[in-house]
Amino acid sequence: MIKQTDFVNENIHQYACLIFSLLEGIEKRYDHYFQFEEINKIYHHLVIDKIITPTCYVNDHEALLNHVIISHLGKDDKAKYLGAYYMPETDRPDWGTHLKANHIILQFKTKNFSHFRTIDYDPYYPEPTRLYLMSVRYYHI
Repeated sequence: MIKQTDFVNENIHQYACLIFSLLEGIEKRYDHYFQFEEINKIYHHLVIDKIITPTCYVNDHEALLNHVIISHLGKDDKAKYLGAYYMPETDRPDWGTHLKANHIILQFKTKNFSHFRTIDYDPYYPEPTRLYLMSVRYYHI
């Protein structure tokens, strides 16, 4: 998978780790590997539809996944954001379940920000130094 840091668009380059981690789940599920032009097109559609902000804050995880699966790949499937487990330091309540999850995203606190990645894919290069795990997110794609 392409890294977010391969992009010239500063917002994608700096802040798209959650988006790339979600797209990686779609890539694995559908054996479809996104190219630069596709990711740029997806980014612009997601911003227009207010699913993400221009700085890549994801307003709706499920809407992002389903927009790409249905509108971009032309599939009839629907993905689900199943739940999140937050570490005690975050002071946020857990919700949902990990049952039926086939895609897991980890959120780490780093020196300057929080960073999302999957277990075996980090969209940022070079990988930022992780200080501690903040949350685990569960999806069925």
